[in-house]
Amino acid sequence: MMNLYKIVFFSCLFIISSAINNQRDFRVSTHLSGSIFENYYCGDIDGFPHFKLNYHSHCFYGANRTMDREFWNDGTSPSTFFYLYNYLDMLNLEIPQHFQEDILKLTQDWNLKRMRDILLWDKLKLDDPYGVGIDDRLWYAISFIQIQNIIDRQNKTTQNFFDLANEIFDWVGKAFENNVCGGGVFWDCDKNYKNAITNHLFIDLGTYLFEYTSDIKYIQKVRKIADWEIGVSEMLDKKDNLFIDGIYNSKNCSNKTYDKWTYNQGVYMKGYLALSDFYNDPKYKEVVFKSVETITQNKNQFHHNRLQFIPYLSDQHFVILKEYENRDQGETRATFKGIYMRYLGSVYLYSLKDSSQESQQIKQYIEKYVTDNFNYVFPLADKKDSYPFLWNHQTPKLFQTFTAGTTTTVLDLFTLYDFIVAVNKNQQKNNIQQQ
Repeated sequence: MMNLYKIVFFSCLFIISSAINNQRDFRVSTHLSGSIFENYYCGDIDGFPHFKLNYHSHCFYGANRTMDREFWNDGTSPSTFFYLYNYLDMLNLEIPQHFQEDILKLTQDWNLKRMRDILLWDKLKLDDPYGVGIDDRLWYAISFIQIQNIIDRQNKTTQNFFDLANEIFDWVGKAFENNVCGGGVFWDCDKNYKNAITNHLFIDLGTYLFEYTSDIKYIQKVRKIADWEIGVSEMLDKKDNLFIDGIYNSKNCSNKTYDKWTYNQGVYMKGYLALSDFYNDPKYKEVVFKSVETITQNKNQFHHNRLQFIPYLSDQHFVILKEYENRDQGETRATFKGIYMRYLGSVYLYSLKDSSQESQQIKQYIEKYVTDNFNYVFPLADKKDSYPFLWNHQTPKLFQTFTAGTTTTVLDLFTLYDFIVAVNKNQQKNNIQQQ
């Protein structure tokens, strides 16, 4: 009789949980995306879609005005929404009307002519209000090619976004020099620094362009950068399988910055997995898998560096606490955690098609890690549907920073979590149907 009660009890739990999951498919992430557009989105300002800093600030941005966000943030923030759109489309789920409208508005607010004038200056000036980093241009280019993919799925014919993404790829490619530090792309037009993020973004963009065109020239360029990163440059720390920030063009390139930011551990992963498959070379996949294992299992106790973790429930559960010290809660670092989550989704997608034992182990690591982060972060919202910089229950809201950047970075987490829930629910459904 006791066994019968157990069967009935767990059957009810399954039915209830399935019903809850059916009701909440992507509801968390689509609701948060709607709140971001409602509370933070300014629309087209100076030719660029712009998200204001915080709920109470005004919408202003441009060469002769005070900037309330860093330029690159407005380039990468749209990718958050495009990933959400792609996940919904991938699962053939109905895309909510408000989200369709938000995506349409976002894509229509790009003034490509104005953006091209800014993004493709032959020589950036030090007083350029949009910044001197080459990586800024790549964030925008990646958003462009993602827009193009959405436009294509909607059976529209314009290729303007692809053309500009391709042009930026060629422009950045000119910053590749083998005779300085053995290869790699410079971060700045003054050619003083080669860093992980610029080269990672070049790899990511090249992968997107290869997938879009099937032109082998993109994947060949990507491979050169990847081989330089994990070989000649020594930017990959073999002790923990994490990338340092970069290398200065001085002292025979021995002057390195050893900071290990979260986004540097994520942006390259989609490209490396594509290289592993295309060239049938496992070394690229091994870099990705070892890095994911290091972070999700907290194998190196990162409290001493930029990657900050705290235990959740037990020593086997870890969430991202913050990005560097409290005084650096700027818009830039606020988004680093979300970008890592965004690219972690690329590894999760890979694990769905790769049935190898190591890949399935990584899949389990990611599911547990993302779920832990979601459970820890979800209760932290304030009444404006905004989320803080520190993912920490012990930090009073008085000392927390709530901005568009901190909120969109949580959207990246919630989107991946919703996708994982949906995938597992579909798998459960398929298993039941096969029984």
